[in-house]
Amino acid sequence: MCAECNGLGTTLEVDPDLIVADGVPVTWAAKWLGAPLRGRVSGTDLVWRCAEIGRDLSVPIALIGAAPGVTDRTAECMRTAFRRAEIYAVPTPMLLDDEASLAIAKHVRARGAKIIMVALGAPRQERWVQRYLELCGALVGIGIGSAFDIICGDRPRAPAWMADNGLEWLHRMLQEPRRLGHRYLVGNSEFIALLAKEMLIQRIKKQVTE
Repeated sequence: MCAECNGLGTTLEVDPDLIVADGVPVTWAAKWLGAPLRGRVSGTDLVWRCAEIGRDLSVPIALIGAAPGVTDRTAECMRTAFRRAEIYAVPTPMLLDDEASLAIAKHVRARGAKIIMVALGAPRQERWVQRYLELCGALVGIGIGSAFDIICGDRPRAPAWMADNGLEWLHRMLQEPRRLGHRYLVGNSEFIALLAKEMLIQRIKKQVTE
């Protein structure tokens, strides 16, 4: 299982095997705290890379979640880019209860998908992967946020200068202020406060030991 960390301090309440930094501010914070990361891993880039790997290894990939029609168009875009890739969309009802989730898992297992990409929003998508990955019969499950919307063209990707300077969150918030305003403004404030606290603690510890 793979999850993304975007610096908003979202509590996943799951135990992923891998967490990647999908946000430049996270890489900055890691560096300031003395634990530098190798770099940022964009969720959208990760989806494309998995599609390429799936094609090269002949591994079927299932796309789950997102708004109606989004996964279908995303799968088509990815199949166009990677001609031999076996990528398909799984119909996902808006009311995704346990019964519907079990039906999806059964469908994925029947298709033999070994990679599932789930777009239900954090932390819901990570919880879904943790609960249903094994039932799907897949080997890898990834929560990918809004990557499908970007790939199918419903939502523009942030300009490179914004992404490189830690402003991708602002780009997304300006696109959907009502849905993301509170999440980013409050979440970012909490992240900054926690970062400042940890940096202060480290500074005090360093002064005490010197």
